[in-house]
Amino acid sequence: MNCEEISSLVSRLERAGVWELTYREASETLTLRLSLAPGEPRELPTVGNRETTEPAASPRVSNPREIVANATGTFSRNHPLAAGSAPCEVKKGDHVGYLAIESVLSAVPAPADGRTGHQLTEDGKTVGYGDAVLGFLDA
Repeated sequence: MNCEEISSLVSRLERAGVWELTYREASETLTLRLSLAPGEPRELPTVGNRETTEPAASPRVSNPREIVANATGTFSRNHPLAAGSAPCEVKKGDHVGYLAIESVLSAVPAPADGRTGHQLTEDGKTVGYGDAVLGFLDA
């Protein structure tokens, strides 16, 4: 594993909220432990030129975030059998996208009440666990 791959892996772990990972390949072992524990405030990664840090503000201020893939699969914003488009205003747990994993379709849930933002992953693209698929604004 080279430095770029490790950096990418750390970014994915942060977005997914994973705080420790042990990776083994042949006789080599790599253990990553991120310094923040779950629930502690932290800075989110920057995407492009858009600032995505969580400000220390009142709960009424919207915080831009990302919705990440909860598995590895082929991403689709809409259910393949649905006639309409996916909703923009969502409640916690609403389906905001889908992952095709072999012959199984798995829903990507909204992390909280809010509004979906810009689609960050094209329909039909394969994503990994923790990859950002949609922008999200808290209600």
